[in-house]
Amino acid sequence: MRKSVSAIGLLSLLFVFGAKAEAQLNLASMDWSVKAPHNLAKEPPSRKVVEEFLQLGDDNANSPSLCSFTFADLRRNGTLTLLYASDSSGRGFCNEIEMVDRTGATFELSNLDTSEAFGDGDDVRKLVKDLDN
Repeated sequence: MRKSVSAIGLLSLLFVFGAKAEAQLNLASMDWSVKAPHNLAKEPPSRKVVEEFLQLGDDNANSPSLCSFTFADLRRNGTLTLLYASDSSGRGFCNEIEMVDRTGATFELSNLDTSEAFGDGDDVRKLVKDLDN
């Protein structure tokens, strides 16, 4: 005897499976190379995954919030760098720009001084274009 599955049941199953797969995605264990099968620049993870990796936007009111992010091979070494803008003031000023480089099994965090070149609320992807040129 065959059982039929409704479209709603199938969509519910896909949603639950997708949510579990998303929750299990861990940037620290992923391949950050440009040639990785799942290239983080071409197929970026969700905002939630990046926030969990950076430990931003948790329930702590004093925690910075993630404004925007992008992955790019800034150093042209075949390994992607995560650039992100955050707001630590809580006033909607997204002018703190950080870079995270994967260095083997660890990560290196760098702060960019963008006080003059990068206005409040701009998207960090615009900054990558400027750095690349």
